[in-house]
Amino acid sequence: MKKDYRRYRALYIFLRIVLFPFYRLKFIGRENVPEGGAMLCANHTSFLDPIFLAFALGIKHHPRFMGKASLFRVPLVGRIYTAVGSFAVERGKSDVTAVKTAMSYLKSGEKVVIYPEGTRVRGDSAVAAKQGAVRIADQMNVPVVPVHIPGDKHLFGRYTIVIGEPYFVNAEKTKLSGEEYLKRAEDLMDKIRALGQKAAKR
Repeated sequence: MKKDYRRYRALYIFLRIVLFPFYRLKFIGRENVPEGGAMLCANHTSFLDPIFLAFALGIKHHPRFMGKASLFRVPLVGRIYTAVGSFAVERGKSDVTAVKTAMSYLKSGEKVVIYPEGTRVRGDSAVAAKQGAVRIADQMNVPVVPVHIPGDKHLFGRYTIVIGEPYFVNAEKTKLSGEEYLKRAEDLMDKIRALGQKAAKR
C-alpha cells in the first residue's frame, strides 16, 4: 500500500467519523466508477465537495485531486493536500507540470479529479467550462465520469451525490480543435447538471 494512500485512508476514516453525524449523504451510481484510469469531473460549489466526492467513491478508490495552487500554499491545508497525493495547478496559465502529473496518474491506472469550471461557483451562476479535463482525458484515452454534488450545504442537510456513466469524449477518435474541445467541455457540464436534475426527482 502506497504511503500517500495510507494517509488518504486515515483521513477518509477520520472525516467520515467527524462529518457523517452532521451531513446525511446518499450515493447513486457507485457502480459506474470504472476500473483503471479515469477522469472524474464534478461541479464545484463548496470546500466540502472533495470530501463528499471521496465519500461517494468509497474508500477503495484513491482519487487524485487537482487543486488550485493557492490552496497548497496555505500551511496546514497544503501539507494535507500534498500528503494524500493531490497536486496543484496554477490557474489562468498553461501549467505543463500539472498536466503531466495528471497524465502520469491516468497512465498508471488511477483516478484524477478535475472541476471543469475551474473555480467554485455559487448558486445558479453559470461559468464557462474549461477544456483541460476533456483534453487530457482524450489524449490519455481514458473515460470521463461526470459527478453531481449538491450546492447550498448546511449542517444536518440531506444530500445526494450522483455518479454518472463513464464515456469517452472523443469516441470517434478524430482530431479535435480547441473550439471542439470547448464544446465537449460544455457537453460534460450539461451531463453533470442532468445528474443533479435526476437526483432532484428522487
